[in-house]
Amino acid sequence: MRNAAMGAVKGAANIGATLLAPADAIYNVAQRATGGQSMSPRRERIREFFAENADPESMSFKVGELGAEIAGTAGAPVALGKMLANTAASKFAPVVSSSGFNLGPAATNSALGNALIRAGGGAVGGGMQAGMVDPSSADTGSMIGAATPGVVQAAGKAGNLVRSGLESGANRLMQSALKPTIEQLRSGKAETARQVLLAEGLNPTRAGADALKSRIDDLNSDIKSRIASSGATVDRQAVADALRDTEKFFTNQVSPTADLNAINSVRQDFMAHPGIARNNIPVQLAQELKQGTYKVLGKKYGQLGTAETEAQKGLARGLKEQIAQVVPEVGPLNARESHLLDALDVVERRVLMDANKNPLGLAALASNPVSWAAFMADKSALFKSLVARMLNQTASVNVPQALPNLVKQHGLLGAPALIANSSP
Repeated sequence: MRNAAMGAVKGAANIGATLLAPADAIYNVAQRATGGQSMSPRRERIREFFAENADPESMSFKVGELGAEIAGTAGAPVALGKMLANTAASKFAPVVSSSGFNLGPAATNSALGNALIRAGGGAVGGGMQAGMVDPSSADTGSMIGAATPGVVQAAGKAGNLVRSGLESGANRLMQSALKPTIEQLRSGKAETARQVLLAEGLNPTRAGADALKSRIDDLNSDIKSRIASSGATVDRQAVADALRDTEKFFTNQVSPTADLNAINSVRQDFMAHPGIARNNIPVQLAQELKQGTYKVLGKKYGQLGTAETEAQKGLARGLKEQIAQVVPEVGPLNARESHLLDALDVVERRVLMDANKNPLGLAALASNPVSWAAFMADKSALFKSLVARMLNQTASVNVPQALPNLVKQHGLLGAPALIANSSP
């Protein structure tokens, strides 16, 4: 800690030596003119002092020195930019202030032109900051500063490619973990489930299904509290009309009569519901009916729904849509609930598949532990989803934005230029 503190003091002293250099030069000229003794170079005295009182070669000393130099010079390009803002070169103020990271009004339609402007801003910033520490390093600082914006941009583009690959891998692995049906792929439920699990950090397991149900319950509690004092009502016939899509689906088969009769039976039962006194259903009752239906259907998610089950789902969906129509503020909550329900449908089916499969399967035939582990990993929805989530989490870092922001926000904008200083 002592070396780090001493390094920070030396970093500040380096900047001070540069700022006081003109005064030192005037003093020495005056001394020579009057026959007095000139003052030894300030930088030499600084080096000697810290060589005697600290360990300038230690990592902690160098980190402290560099940190102080960065902190002490980071505001120089900003100050120059502010000065330029009131001149004819005002359009270049943002370029100079950001050391080439922000083009501002100076941006052109030419990629080459923009690159040159960025390099110019970086050169000014790097030269200023390196020069404030040691004037002899200003040229090296300018060259490194000029290259920095381009290097960071290139790193950002490379990060984009890496992120794209990670996202693709995460999506493929999660879909492999879910093993959706063709119908789930066609309807978009598989895509929704994949997105929900990655975003929510869940797996296609019994625990994941329970977590989805818990979040659906929380959403319904929130909806219930929002509509508690509402006087809105839901049209019962409009809810029943939601069964048209269900009927259309079950009509497309060679023997639809039994299924269509089952759907119609559910419709008639709903229209004659003993708890609904009028055609206009109070929104609070509509929410209770919807929530109760989903709870009953919860045990059936993931199964190939019968016409009766799908009709009940259709009425619950109709209630949800009508509630959102008469109380618009619950629309986003209902939309999120729909996504969670679709995900639950896919996840529950996967859970049922896992419950029925042989625990070992072909892995029992493996001739070595590595092959056995590979077989088991390929069979495991949990393993695949965990890897998918890890890849997705890694890809979530926005490299093109995070890298420049890291450089600017943490005071490292001038670091490449300052590293160019050769003074101990």
